[in-house]
Amino acid sequence: MADGFFTNDFDTRTRGADLAASYSWRLPKGRLQLTGSYNFNDTEVTSGVLANSESQRVVFEASIPRHNAAASATYHLGPFKLVGRMRYYGQWTDSSGNTSGDIFQAFGAITLFDATVGYDITDTVSVALGAENIFDEYPDEATNQANRGLIYSRNAPYDTDGGQYYLRLDTRFR
Repeated sequence: MADGFFTNDFDTRTRGADLAASYSWRLPKGRLQLTGSYNFNDTEVTSGVLANSESQRVVFEASIPRHNAAASATYHLGPFKLVGRMRYYGQWTDSSGNTSGDIFQAFGAITLFDATVGYDITDTVSVALGAENIFDEYPDEATNQANRGLIYSRNAPYDTDGGQYYLRLDTRFR
């Protein structure tokens, strides 16, 4: 059995906001549900070991986006369901260590769109045809990852494989 221990060797301050809203309408034919969310987080290393290391401080403070948002629209019409979704990821920074120190790269914001068409076969079985990242968007290329055989950063907060398409069978147990 491996032993391990944790230390509390730096302090941070995080400020932020989470906003979420959802609303549903009954329409003459079906029901429409809209949802949206937004997140802002700003983390700052205030003291300790990371405050004394510029590269580790930048990695900790900037490696995830400060701004994130999502919105979706779902239309139910009998056994059919149509879903459209938008995902937004703000700017973030990655680090590639090398022998002379860390090399930082800033990555731009990206917005991805998803869509699904579903059908309830029974009360407990449904089928869905969908796509994630339907416009096949890719993030900025990682300029300092080629030595690892990577085109995109392995630390991206979102999938970097472009569009993904699926046919899914779901079962729900009662």
